[in-house]
Amino acid sequence: MSISACIDINAKQLQQHRHIQVNTFGDTETLIQAIKARPGFAGTNPLCHLALLARRSTVHFTDLEELIANDKLLVRAGAFRAALFVLAAQDYPTYFQALKPVLRDAGMPYLQQHNITRRTLENCAALLEKQSWEGNCLQAHDILTMLYPKSAQRPQGDVGGLMLRKLCDMGVLLRTNTHGPQSNLFAYALMKEWFPKIIASRARPASAQARMIRRYLKCYGPATEQDIVYWTGLDMPTVMQALAKLERELIWFRVDNQQQHLAAVNDTLCTQQQAATDCQEIVFLPPWDPYTLGWHSRDLLLEPQWQPWAYATATNSAGVIVEWGQVIGLWQLEKGAGGTTALLQYHLFSNHSERQQFVLQQAQQHATTLQKAFNLPAVNIEPQPLPTQTLPQRPRGSFLWPLGKQIPQEISLLERRHRNTFRGNYLQR
Repeated sequence: MSISACIDINAKQLQQHRHIQVNTFGDTETLIQAIKARPGFAGTNPLCHLALLARRSTVHFTDLEELIANDKLLVRAGAFRAALFVLAAQDYPTYFQALKPVLRDAGMPYLQQHNITRRTLENCAALLEKQSWEGNCLQAHDILTMLYPKSAQRPQGDVGGLMLRKLCDMGVLLRTNTHGPQSNLFAYALMKEWFPKIIASRARPASAQARMIRRYLKCYGPATEQDIVYWTGLDMPTVMQALAKLERELIWFRVDNQQQHLAAVNDTLCTQQQAATDCQEIVFLPPWDPYTLGWHSRDLLLEPQWQPWAYATATNSAGVIVEWGQVIGLWQLEKGAGGTTALLQYHLFSNHSERQQFVLQQAQQHATTLQKAFNLPAVNIEPQPLPTQTLPQRPRGSFLWPLGKQIPQEISLLERRHRNTFRGNYLQR
């Protein structure tokens, strides 16, 4: 693709622009509008709620559940990188069509190890398509019992759950409400009854992919082609074809006179040089946040020497402290001694130690937000030293606890990308 001209910006400008664009909700934005404008909120509990709380402290978990299960304005579905996300229902037909190539094969190797093939899933889908649930939702056990009346044949544990996930990816089932703010046990509805227009959509994948990438660039741009490949899960030829469709809308940037060019769409510029007087300078973002997983290259978010403490793999990020777009430390919420209190533990990287007092003040405010949101007796603040091991060096199952929490017996599903749920609670009481 030919680039006739580009705009030169520096790294600090880009960091601040991204912070305003992704980490700041406008005063007049509704929750629906905010999520629609920033596709990428992880669908697992309590991560979605934590990510929203970091940007708007008044969001309740019940607000989120009502928008999904009652108002049907949000959906919880497999999407970018084949992971689970909360999305605006209005946009879901586009994502559903655009990401079919990504979702088609996700999780299949694991199922095939247990003799569940694509034909098996198609047969299950055909059986469900013939049924009517009259708009009701069923639990996972009830659906699997319906598909496999004989208990000896019925898939158990991870296999059964992954089957239901694949039926969601195929547009047969849809996740609805959960058992609570820390639960990832979903109820399911028939897609044809819940959102019939999604199934009826005849949008061509190529057109849907161009619209999806435009939405990505509007929120996360300026970004590179590799950033788009990483975020969507599409291959590079597909991304380049979509960018060619958007060529007239694209504006190109160059950061600090480097050779690499970054693309944005023309209406991204409105906040590029805008002063956000209501922007939070510091935010406490949870694991799998849209900001930390928004781009393939993390060098503009965090200095390379600290990245192994914030990122375990290409698709796993720890809880981080962000100041004007730059990651300056780590944080987590930990169960206190005896279970009577909770601890907000944090660590500031050494080259940002002069911000200790200001970060402590912000941590106290965020602790108050968490205490109210999760009905905790108290949340105390506790600075921590830098862990001796980086995240990639730590054993599997310790991903959620980068600041030294005791390693649980079971492997955290945050490190297993064929599933998108926790095996245990993150916020413990």
